[in-house]
Amino acid sequence: MTPSQFQAAYKCVDDGIELMRLALGVVIYFSGDLAAHRRGLTAAVDAAWPLVEHGVRSFQTTNMKTPRKLKDGKDVLLKMLDEPPSPVYDYVAVDNRRKIDDAPDCCIELSYGGYRSSGYILCRLPVGTTGADDALLDLTLKIARQWDFAHGYAGYTLALNTMGLKAVLPKWMFYGIGMRHPGVDLPSAANTSFAVADGIKRVNWLTLLGTGMAARTGNLDGLARQPGITVHETAASVVVQAGDEPLIGDTNRRDICEVYHRVGRALKGIRARNPPAFIIAPNESIASDEKTETWLSSLDE
Repeated sequence: MTPSQFQAAYKCVDDGIELMRLALGVVIYFSGDLAAHRRGLTAAVDAAWPLVEHGVRSFQTTNMKTPRKLKDGKDVLLKMLDEPPSPVYDYVAVDNRRKIDDAPDCCIELSYGGYRSSGYILCRLPVGTTGADDALLDLTLKIARQWDFAHGYAGYTLALNTMGLKAVLPKWMFYGIGMRHPGVDLPSAANTSFAVADGIKRVNWLTLLGTGMAARTGNLDGLARQPGITVHETAASVVVQAGDEPLIGDTNRRDICEVYHRVGRALKGIRARNPPAFIIAPNESIASDEKTETWLSSLDE
Protein backbone atom coordinates (compact mmCIF):
# COMPACT_ATOMS: atom_id res chain seq x y z
CA MET A 1 0.00 0.00 0.00
CA THR A 2 1.22 3.49 -0.87
CA PRO A 3 0.78 6.61 1.29
CA SER A 4 -1.82 8.00 -1.12
CA GLN A 5 -3.78 4.73 -0.98
CA PHE A 6 -3.66 4.84 2.81
CA GLN A 7 -4.97 8.39 2.88
CA ALA A 8 -7.78 7.42 0.50
CA ALA A 9 -8.71 4.36 2.57
CA TYR A 10 -9.45 6.31 5.75
CA LYS A 11 -11.62 9.27 6.61
CA CYS A 12 -8.84 11.64 7.56
CA VAL A 13 -11.07 14.72 7.29
CA ASP A 14 -14.43 15.08 9.04
CA ASP A 15 -16.71 18.06 8.30
CA GLY A 16 -13.71 19.94 6.98
CA ILE A 17 -11.63 19.24 10.08
CA GLU A 18 -8.40 17.33 9.55
CA LEU A 19 -8.14 14.30 11.82
CA MET A 20 -4.78 12.81 10.89
CA ARG A 21 -2.08 12.50 8.26
CA LEU A 22 0.28 9.66 7.44
CA ALA A 23 3.85 10.80 8.10
CA LEU A 24 7.40 9.54 8.44
CA GLY A 25 8.77 9.81 11.93
CA VAL A 26 11.46 8.92 14.42
CA VAL A 27 10.99 8.76 18.19
CA ILE A 28 13.90 8.33 20.58
CA TYR A 29 13.47 7.70 24.32
CA PHE A 30 16.03 8.40 27.01
CA SER A 31 16.14 7.67 30.72
CA GLY A 32 18.00 9.33 33.54
CA ASP A 33 18.62 12.97 34.27
CA LEU A 34 18.04 15.43 31.41
CA ALA A 35 21.43 17.04 32.01
CA ALA A 36 23.14 13.74 31.19
CA HIS A 37 21.50 13.75 27.74
CA ARG A 38 21.75 17.45 26.93
CA ARG A 39 24.60 16.96 24.44
CA GLY A 40 22.82 14.09 22.67
CA LEU A 41 19.52 15.96 22.51
CA THR A 42 21.26 19.08 21.19
CA ALA A 43 22.92 16.99 18.47
CA ALA A 44 19.53 15.47 17.62
CA VAL A 45 17.91 18.91 17.29
CA ASP A 46 20.83 20.11 15.14
CA ALA A 47 20.45 17.10 12.83
CA ALA A 48 16.65 17.29 12.56
CA TRP A 49 16.19 21.04 12.25
CA PRO A 50 17.20 21.40 8.56
CA LEU A 51 14.53 18.82 7.63
CA VAL A 52 11.65 20.70 9.25
CA GLU A 53 12.77 24.34 9.16
CA HIS A 54 10.93 25.11 5.92
CA GLY A 55 7.59 23.98 7.33
CA VAL A 56 7.63 25.06 10.97
CA ARG A 57 5.17 27.88 11.69
CA SER A 58 4.16 27.61 15.34
CA PHE A 59 5.21 26.31 18.73
CA GLN A 60 3.64 25.07 21.92
CA THR A 61 4.85 24.41 25.46
CA THR A 62 3.29 22.69 28.46
CA ASN A 63 1.62 25.80 29.82
CA MET A 64 0.08 27.01 26.53
CA LYS A 65 -3.50 26.18 25.56
CA THR A 66 -2.99 26.75 21.83
CA PRO A 67 -0.01 26.97 19.46
CA ARG A 68 1.56 30.36 18.83
CA LYS A 69 3.46 31.74 15.88
CA LEU A 70 7.21 31.79 16.27
CA LYS A 71 10.29 33.53 14.93
CA ASP A 72 13.07 31.04 15.71
CA GLY A 73 11.89 27.47 16.18
CA LYS A 74 15.31 26.02 16.86
CA ASP A 75 15.90 28.53 19.63
CA VAL A 76 12.58 27.52 21.22
CA LEU A 77 13.71 23.89 21.28
CA LEU A 78 17.18 24.54 22.63
CA LYS A 79 15.83 26.87 25.30
CA MET A 80 14.17 23.92 27.01
CA LEU A 81 17.51 22.11 27.16
CA ASP A 82 19.06 25.10 28.89
CA GLU A 83 16.40 25.43 31.59
CA PRO A 84 15.56 22.98 34.39
CA PRO A 85 12.28 21.22 33.47
CA SER A 86 9.27 21.72 35.71
CA PRO A 87 5.64 20.54 35.80
CA VAL A 88 4.63 23.67 33.88
CA TYR A 89 7.49 23.51 31.37
CA ASP A 90 8.51 19.97 30.46
CA TYR A 91 7.31 19.82 26.84
CA VAL A 92 7.92 21.92 23.75
CA ALA A 93 6.96 21.33 20.11
CA VAL A 94 7.56 23.26 16.90
CA ASP A 95 5.41 22.28 13.92
CA ASN A 96 3.56 23.26 10.75
CA ARG A 97 0.14 23.90 12.29
CA ARG A 98 -1.64 26.97 10.95
CA LYS A 99 -4.60 26.45 13.28
CA ILE A 100 -5.61 24.25 16.20
CA ASP A 101 -7.39 21.68 14.01
CA ASP A 102 -4.36 20.75 11.90
CA ALA A 103 -2.49 17.44 12.15
CA PRO A 104 1.20 18.43 12.24
CA ASP A 105 3.29 16.19 9.98
CA CYS A 106 6.37 18.43 10.05
CA CYS A 107 7.57 18.86 13.60
CA ILE A 108 10.05 18.31 16.39
CA GLU A 109 8.90 17.61 19.96
CA LEU A 110 10.93 17.44 23.16
CA SER A 111 9.56 16.20 26.45
CA TYR A 112 11.00 15.29 29.83
CA GLY A 113 9.19 14.18 32.96
CA GLY A 114 11.53 14.64 35.89
CA TYR A 115 9.31 12.68 38.24
CA ARG A 116 9.73 9.56 36.10
CA SER A 117 13.26 10.44 34.95
CA SER A 118 12.63 9.81 31.26
CA GLY A 119 11.74 11.67 28.11
CA TYR A 120 11.73 11.62 24.34
CA ILE A 121 12.49 13.54 21.17
CA LEU A 122 10.25 13.11 18.16
CA CYS A 123 10.61 14.32 14.58
CA ARG A 124 7.99 13.92 11.83
CA LEU A 125 8.46 14.50 8.12
CA PRO A 126 5.74 14.74 5.43
CA VAL A 127 5.38 11.76 3.10
CA GLY A 128 5.60 12.19 -0.65
CA THR A 129 8.67 14.42 -0.54
CA THR A 130 11.47 13.24 -2.83
CA GLY A 131 14.15 11.52 -0.80
CA ALA A 132 12.15 11.54 2.45
CA ASP A 133 12.96 7.89 3.20
CA ASP A 134 16.69 8.48 2.77
CA ALA A 135 16.45 11.66 4.84
CA LEU A 136 14.83 9.75 7.71
CA LEU A 137 17.48 7.03 7.59
CA ASP A 138 20.29 9.58 7.43
CA LEU A 139 18.81 11.55 10.35
CA THR A 140 18.43 8.44 12.47
CA LEU A 141 21.99 7.27 11.83
CA LYS A 142 23.42 10.73 12.54
CA ILE A 143 21.71 10.78 15.93
CA ALA A 144 22.65 7.17 16.67
CA ARG A 145 26.34 7.88 16.10
CA GLN A 146 26.40 10.71 18.64
CA TRP A 147 24.07 9.69 21.46
CA ASP A 148 23.67 6.67 23.73
CA PHE A 149 19.91 6.90 24.30
CA ALA A 150 17.64 4.15 25.64
CA HIS A 151 15.80 3.04 22.47
CA GLY A 152 13.51 4.21 19.69
CA TYR A 153 12.04 3.49 16.28
CA ALA A 154 11.47 5.13 12.90
CA GLY A 155 9.16 4.57 9.94
CA TYR A 156 5.58 5.36 9.00
CA THR A 157 3.48 6.91 11.75
CA LEU A 158 0.33 8.96 12.20
CA ALA A 159 0.28 12.70 12.78
CA LEU A 160 -2.85 13.48 14.78
CA ASN A 161 -5.13 16.41 15.42
CA THR A 162 -4.66 16.35 19.18
CA MET A 163 -6.33 19.56 20.28
CA GLY A 164 -9.40 20.21 18.14
CA LEU A 165 -13.03 19.39 18.92
CA LYS A 166 -12.77 16.09 17.04
CA ALA A 167 -9.38 15.01 18.37
CA VAL A 168 -10.80 11.80 19.85
CA LEU A 169 -12.01 10.49 16.47
CA PRO A 170 -8.64 9.29 15.11
CA LYS A 171 -7.93 7.55 18.43
CA TRP A 172 -11.08 5.48 17.94
CA MET A 173 -9.59 4.42 14.60
CA PHE A 174 -6.26 3.31 16.13
CA TYR A 175 -6.92 -0.37 16.65
CA GLY A 176 -8.33 -1.01 13.19
CA ILE A 177 -5.50 0.88 11.52
CA GLY A 178 -2.79 -0.72 13.64
CA MET A 179 -3.97 -4.29 13.12
CA ARG A 180 -4.50 -3.84 9.37
CA HIS A 181 -1.28 -1.91 8.64
CA PRO A 182 1.62 -3.46 10.59
CA GLY A 183 4.13 -0.89 9.35
CA VAL A 184 2.25 2.13 10.70
CA ASP A 185 3.16 3.25 14.21
CA LEU A 186 0.38 4.41 16.50
CA PRO A 187 1.72 7.54 18.20
CA SER A 188 2.13 7.10 21.92
CA ALA A 189 5.38 8.83 22.75
CA ALA A 190 4.15 10.38 25.96
CA ASN A 191 2.53 7.22 27.30
CA THR A 192 5.35 4.83 26.50
CA SER A 193 7.96 7.11 28.07
CA PHE A 194 6.63 5.73 31.35
CA ALA A 195 8.14 2.38 30.37
CA VAL A 196 11.49 3.54 28.96
CA ALA A 197 13.60 1.41 31.29
CA ASP A 198 11.45 -1.69 30.85
CA GLY A 199 12.17 -2.26 27.17
CA ILE A 200 11.39 -1.18 23.63
CA LYS A 201 7.87 -0.17 22.61
CA ARG A 202 7.73 -2.04 19.26
CA VAL A 203 9.86 -2.53 16.16
CA ASN A 204 9.48 -0.60 12.91
CA TRP A 205 11.50 0.04 9.74
CA LEU A 206 14.34 1.25 11.96
CA THR A 207 14.62 -0.01 15.52
CA LEU A 208 17.08 1.92 17.69
CA LEU A 209 18.91 0.37 20.62
CA GLY A 210 21.20 2.22 23.01
CA THR A 211 24.19 0.30 24.32
CA GLY A 212 22.31 -0.90 27.40
CA MET A 213 19.33 -2.19 25.42
CA ALA A 214 21.61 -3.72 22.77
CA ALA A 215 23.46 -5.60 25.51
CA ARG A 216 20.15 -7.06 26.70
CA THR A 217 19.51 -8.52 23.24
CA GLY A 218 22.76 -10.45 23.20
CA ASN A 219 24.59 -11.12 19.93
CA LEU A 220 22.90 -9.53 16.90
CA ASP A 221 24.99 -11.36 14.30
CA GLY A 222 22.23 -13.87 13.65
CA LEU A 223 19.73 -11.08 13.00
CA ALA A 224 22.15 -9.30 10.66
CA ARG A 225 22.45 -12.46 8.54
CA GLN A 226 18.70 -12.66 7.90
CA PRO A 227 17.43 -11.57 4.46
CA GLY A 228 16.59 -7.90 4.15
CA ILE A 229 18.00 -6.88 7.53
CA THR A 230 20.94 -4.54 8.10
CA VAL A 231 22.42 -3.87 11.53
CA HIS A 232 24.18 -0.52 11.77
CA GLU A 233 26.52 -0.61 14.76
CA THR A 234 28.10 2.56 16.11
CA ALA A 235 30.11 3.36 19.21
CA ALA A 236 27.03 4.95 20.80
CA SER A 237 24.12 2.75 19.71
CA VAL A 238 22.70 0.23 17.23
CA VAL A 239 20.13 0.71 14.45
CA VAL A 240 18.38 -2.37 13.03
CA GLN A 241 17.03 -1.68 9.52
CA ALA A 242 14.24 -3.90 8.16
CA GLY A 243 14.24 -3.59 4.37
CA ASP A 244 15.40 -0.90 1.99
CA GLU A 245 12.41 1.38 2.59
CA PRO A 246 9.66 1.83 5.18
CA LEU A 247 6.52 -0.25 4.68
CA ILE A 248 2.86 0.38 5.42
CA GLY A 249 1.53 -3.14 4.85
CA ASP A 250 -2.06 -4.31 4.52
CA THR A 251 -3.11 -7.57 6.16
CA ASN A 252 -6.36 -7.47 4.17
CA ARG A 253 -4.16 -8.03 1.10
CA ARG A 254 -1.78 -10.45 2.85
CA ASP A 255 0.96 -7.83 2.97
CA ILE A 256 2.15 -8.49 6.52
CA CYS A 257 5.57 -6.75 6.41
CA GLU A 258 7.39 -10.06 6.96
CA VAL A 259 10.80 -8.37 7.28
CA TYR A 260 9.42 -6.40 10.26
CA HIS A 261 8.29 -9.68 11.84
CA ARG A 262 11.85 -11.04 11.55
CA VAL A 263 13.10 -8.15 13.66
CA GLY A 264 10.11 -8.42 16.00
CA ARG A 265 10.74 -12.10 16.67
CA ALA A 266 14.41 -11.45 17.39
CA LEU A 267 13.74 -8.55 19.77
CA LYS A 268 10.52 -9.59 21.49
CA GLY A 269 12.47 -10.52 24.62
CA ILE A 270 13.28 -6.84 25.24
CA ARG A 271 9.83 -5.46 24.45
CA ALA A 272 8.33 -3.59 27.40
CA ARG A 273 5.53 -5.48 29.12
CA ASN A 274 2.38 -3.86 30.49
CA PRO A 275 2.98 -0.23 29.46
CA PRO A 276 0.14 2.22 30.09
CA ALA A 277 -2.77 1.53 27.74
CA PHE A 278 -3.24 4.05 24.93
CA ILE A 279 -5.44 2.29 22.35
CA ILE A 280 -9.12 3.19 22.69
CA ALA A 281 -11.75 0.90 21.20
CA PRO A 282 -14.32 2.58 18.90
CA ASN A 283 -16.93 4.58 20.83
CA GLU A 284 -15.25 3.88 24.18
CA SER A 285 -13.68 6.48 26.43
CA ILE A 286 -11.15 4.35 28.31
CA ALA A 287 -7.99 2.91 26.78
CA SER A 288 -7.87 -0.88 26.60
CA ASP A 289 -5.00 -2.85 28.14
CA GLU A 290 -5.94 -5.88 26.02
CA LYS A 291 -6.04 -4.06 22.68
CA THR A 292 -2.88 -2.14 23.49
CA GLU A 293 -0.97 -5.35 24.22
CA THR A 294 -2.46 -7.11 21.18
CA TRP A 295 -1.16 -4.40 18.88
CA LEU A 296 2.22 -4.02 20.61
CA SER A 297 2.84 -7.78 20.32
CA SER A 298 1.54 -8.16 16.77
CA LEU A 299 5.03 -8.21 15.24
CA ASP A 300 6.46 -10.64 17.81
CA GLU A 301 5.80 -13.78 15.73
